Amino acid sequence: MVKVNPQVRRVMHSPTLRIHEHVGKLRGQGRDVVHFGFGESPFPVPPSVVAELRKHAGDSRYLPSQGLMALRERAASYLKRRFGHDADSARVVVGPGSKELIFDALFALRGDLILPAPSWVSYGPQGQMLGKRVIWTRPDPEGGYRMTAGAFGEACRRSRTTQKVLILNSPCNPTGAVYSAGELKRIARVARRYNVVIVSDEIYAEITFGRARYRSIAAFCPERTLVTNGLSKGFCAGGHRLGILLVPKRMQALTDHLVCIASETFSCVAAPIQQAAVPALSDRKDVRAHVRDTVAIHRMAGHFLWRECERIGLRCPRPEGAFYLFPDFSPFAKALRRRGIRTDEALCEDLLGRAYVALLPGSGFGVPAAHLAARLATVDYDGAAVLKAFRRRRPGTARETHRFVQRHCPNLPEGIRRLERYLSDLA
Repeated sequence: MVKVNPQVRRVMHSPTLRIHEHVGKLRGQGRDVVHFGFGESPFPVPPSVVAELRKHAGDSRYLPSQGLMALRERAASYLKRRFGHDADSARVVVGPGSKELIFDALFALRGDLILPAPSWVSYGPQGQMLGKRVIWTRPDPEGGYRMTAGAFGEACRRSRTTQKVLILNSPCNPTGAVYSAGELKRIARVARRYNVVIVSDEIYAEITFGRARYRSIAAFCPERTLVTNGLSKGFCAGGHRLGILLVPKRMQALTDHLVCIASETFSCVAAPIQQAAVPALSDRKDVRAHVRDTVAIHRMAGHFLWRECERIGLRCPRPEGAFYLFPDFSPFAKALRRRGIRTDEALCEDLLGRAYVALLPGSGFGVPAAHLAARLATVDYDGAAVLKAFRRRRPGTARETHRFVQRHCPNLPEGIRRLERYLSDLA
């Protein structure tokens, strides 16, 4: 009998990928499922990025483990120009997605792992695989599930290691929350007090809905913040699997360790993918227009679903970025208990079985199962067709926006109708 590392044995298949595969099977069987369970940008990759990929399709070289120099220079310029980071190509590492780079950073850094509740489903399992103690902060539904400085300090005091690691994701998967400058300043003070290294996962930084410029925790705690970003979300290229990590100047020696990890694991990101990423991270008008238009559609879809969730009686923070909502069904807790449903996992199973609506249980993101929270991804529509319709006639009023989503993203209002019928049937 094969013996498996106990740290690996404790880890389950990623809930997001599992639900995506399950819905794919149901749809393959002819089931009409509204897929609110998987967060993937539905839009096409910017054409100039595709053209560059075709151009370099025959490039089969092993590139430097740290990444193609032209790409690292472009990435440093992008991070500086778009988000104000103190970036230098010597401190940029390229990897097969920011997910892998976060894992490598956790591998390189000693200390307990502190996670806001809720947090993306893969952070906790990555820490477990590496043998780290994972400490969750207490969730704050009334504050839009943002981690407060007080909850962060409380988690730090529960830690047993002199150095700690925090992963902070803003805009946040699963809630769509964006941390304000004041909140980030307070979190930065706690990080300094308790010797916390911060991994700032900024994969959704392009997808923010407010008019103010995006603010990173690195602006307030630059000496101890690693930043990750990539092509998956804002640039609509999740399958390209390309991420970037920026090491702060005060921790520059860490760069060599991360490059060593890369050299002994994935070696390097595929050369055509790296070449294609160069125009994506450039200040090209066509790419910026693509990002701007897709973000506008994300905003319309997210706000449409948020209003509809509130209308049918769910508690749901307003999304400020990314493409997720985090509604909770606690107003219907008594009626759900009469059906024998006491956990978010049982609720999501019942919703899929009865209403053919796929959601992910909040407990997968670190929220207690009894909260009856679930993550709702707002991207179940034909992105290419919606983008074309948006460019043909851009909605100018709230009424036009509502009608646009109803007409061009039919699964979104249909999913709400099914949720509404499900909740009505509980009575």
